[in-house]
Amino acid sequence: PEFREADRVEPLVRFLEDRKSAYEMLKRLLAERSVSISIGQEHPHEVMHEVSMVAARYAAGPTSHGWIAVLGPTRMQYAQAVPAVQYVAKTLSETLSRWNGGDEA
Repeated sequence: PEFREADRVEPLVRFLEDRKSAYEMLKRLLAERSVSISIGQEHPHEVMHEVSMVAARYAAGPTSHGWIAVLGPTRMQYAQAVPAVQYVAKTLSETLSRWNGGDEA
């Protein structure tokens, strides 16, 4: 129900479509940890104060990396979201490492 009103969702979508802003936010949140949970007002950007985010970093070899995240209402099921995001990040890391290493699976 939190995302039914377009005027509430549109600023969030615009922020996320701005790759530089999204990149800088994830880079800062995951600089010193592999998983980050931000709830509402904890977000560094005001546009995200009404959502929660569970994010994890994945590696694609020694010099490349990326992030995967789930956005949802502040009432999201964190006990399910955190392990799911961790699993996807781990699987991406393993798969991309195999590809970068030249292994044929």
